[in-house]
Amino acid sequence: GWSRTERRNPSFVELARTNLIARGVRADDIEILAPVVDGTIDEAAVLRRAVRERGWQSLLLVTSAYHTRRALAAFERDFAKN
Repeated sequence: GWSRTERRNPSFVELARTNLIARGVRADDIEILAPVVDGTIDEAAVLRRAVRERGWQSLLLVTSAYHTRRALAAFERDFAKN
């Protein structure tokens, strides 16, 4: 929605970052992967590349209860790719 302080509609990514910082996460610990995408399938592909490039061994996928099964299926399908 509209931000009176910024006088614009911040993106979901910006709102999520602001929310994390407000809850005590250090700004330096937040990494926003590029490119910004529009859907779960694209998010999985971007994250898969980052995981493989950085050699991460685990990650925590945060989503809503409503979206859990679909998100898990999308990430499992994409992460199974070579």
